[in-house]
Amino acid sequence: MHHDPSHCFEETRDGTLKVCVEGNTVVPRSINGRLHILCTSLRSLHLAVKLLLSGQKYDIIIVDQLSVPIPLLKLSGARIFFYCHFPDKLQARHDTLLTRLYRAPFDWIEEVTTKEADTIAVNSRFTRSVFARAFRRITKQPKVLYPSLNLAAYDRSLDTADLNLAPLRSSRGLVVSINRFERKKDLALAIRAFHRLITTHTEYAGSLRLVMAGGYDPRVEENVQHLGELVALASKLDLVVQVVSPPTASLGFAVHEHHESRAPSPEDVQIVFLPSFSENQRTFLLTTAKCLIYTPTNEHLGIVPLEAMYNRTPVIAIGSGGPKETVVDGITGFLVKVDGDGGTKPPPPQDQIADYMHLILSGREMAKLMGEEGRKRVKEMFNLSTFGDNLESMLCEMLLYDRTPSTILPLALGTTVLILALTTRLLYLYALG
Repeated sequence: MHHDPSHCFEETRDGTLKVCVEGNTVVPRSINGRLHILCTSLRSLHLAVKLLLSGQKYDIIIVDQLSVPIPLLKLSGARIFFYCHFPDKLQARHDTLLTRLYRAPFDWIEEVTTKEADTIAVNSRFTRSVFARAFRRITKQPKVLYPSLNLAAYDRSLDTADLNLAPLRSSRGLVVSINRFERKKDLALAIRAFHRLITTHTEYAGSLRLVMAGGYDPRVEENVQHLGELVALASKLDLVVQVVSPPTASLGFAVHEHHESRAPSPEDVQIVFLPSFSENQRTFLLTTAKCLIYTPTNEHLGIVPLEAMYNRTPVIAIGSGGPKETVVDGITGFLVKVDGDGGTKPPPPQDQIADYMHLILSGREMAKLMGEEGRKRVKEMFNLSTFGDNLESMLCEMLLYDRTPSTILPLALGTTVLILALTTRLLYLYALG
């Protein structure tokens, strides 16, 4: 339903994969910045109708993320493979009566349409456990299909002549955080941990730099607001800040000035914010960083720790969710304890991260061994060939069985249309006051 050539995987831009965009001509992505799930559901149904009307026949249709069109797609005669990254119902707000009323029909639709898939796969064992708790009507256990890295893309040599590397080059050692600028990613934790490290071990104050890199879209209000919040936090902690504006877009917020009257020299900078970055910048960061800090709690899986490990960079991650399946504590990095043992409360996360950073920075041989173990683990478990073999095995298994017709299509379509109409009417009346 959407494809931006300036913000996409290279294979979808260079002709390796043919990309067809449909379902985006009738319903907008949102209405006045609201009703995203309503609009996305209608757009996905429009996309499914366009696919059915194309006349093209398929053995298998892979549906990614949104399950709403599954019953409709079964009319094609194809088997449906649904790849569930994380239940959408658990990512949406339910904090007010209005949002709960708004979300209730969509949460129900998500469960009954997901159940219609012939095969369901999830991206980690953690997601599978969450799936089971979220969808109690679905007794079929999803298969685990770990995402992978195209290792060849990470083996490309660094373009050292790239002028966009200039803000990242420094005599200081680099510590890196890579994540989207969203509040749920808890990026402020990396800043507080870095501040604690350089105040506890003052030898790092003038020799270390934290780079906060991540996905950023100036059209997304949260991205704009949260980047501003992070810059304000760093300035409040008296850290010298530099924000590198994306070459193709304005930041969309006012950069907070450092408290000193003079402009800091490039070597004085302690935190660099890099909203949106190129593959070459990513390569530079992952190959030069002393360690990676990964702060989300209960992340579904987390590709960034895999990218870091393949580039021989030790990872410090919150010990919950997907990173518990990718990072081996004490071997490829460290996992921050979030639950105490025997009732003992662990130290605050920023203290643990600071201590782990000190261990890695002061233990060069240990850091080197962690890097080698991390690369070995990714090559064995998370490479594209393994992913392809596992996916192909699941798809071939589907073809051994007769396809199952939709058991809820008439009910689902009728109920969906009715619920969407009633929801739209309710919100329209609410908007009128």
